[in-house]
Amino acid sequence: MPSQFAALPDVAALNGLAIDESESDLDESGSDLYVTDSTNGAVWKISLSPGMAGAVTLWAQGAQLQRTVSAPQGANGIKGT
Repeated sequence: MPSQFAALPDVAALNGLAIDESESDLDESGSDLYVTDSTNGAVWKISLSPGMAGAVTLWAQGAQLQRTVSAPQGANGIKGT
């Protein structure tokens, strides 16, 4: 049976997922899931690391990710490297 892993605030249209399994010196939390939020023009970061799994933080938000007349979906997809 499905269960909720993380709670994202005031989100109506999630449309992209990317997993970062690298562990850098700047962010020692380990694996993270990044989710684009077309409704709010944002990218959310969800921790997948033991002890922090499901923790949600706003990772990016700004004018470039917001909906406009020419880009009504706002933040649309995400790609990890």
